[in-house]
Amino acid sequence: MKNVETTQRNATRNQSTVDFERKNLFLFGNRYSEAIFKNDTGAELVATAGILVMRDVNDVTKVIPATYNVPPESGNLLGNTIGILNVEGENTLSIAGEINCNVCISGDIDAGLLSLPVGVTLNTVVGTKILKDILTDLGFVLFNVTENSKFDN
Repeated sequence: MKNVETTQRNATRNQSTVDFERKNLFLFGNRYSEAIFKNDTGAELVATAGILVMRDVNDVTKVIPATYNVPPESGNLLGNTIGILNVEGENTLSIAGEINCNVCISGDIDAGLLSLPVGVTLNTVVGTKILKDILTDLGFVLFNVTENSKFDN
């Protein structure tokens, strides 16, 4: 995901100031697999890059969002994560909607740009591990990238 956001400010006559902010989820050495992303959440879903995915056991050619339920015995499936969704932009999927996608299966990522389920952090316990360890075991190197741009001139 390469995301460049712009904000125009101080627009007067023939001059203006534009701030550019660049965000990259996938940083270096990433490997991908093609798949079909299926919305199995039971509600409309906005699919964006950074969602953790797991294999759909009913159709192994498809991936679905990895979920987190409390208490864990009620169906905590983050431990089944196989990668990170990579799609362009925001894709609104209806219930059972599908899109073609790439799944990042390893490489360097900016962990701050992951789209984790509500209540989940990289330190959330999943079974006998924390989520950060699960991603590391898959081959991800997690970085916390700090944006040092200065916009207030």
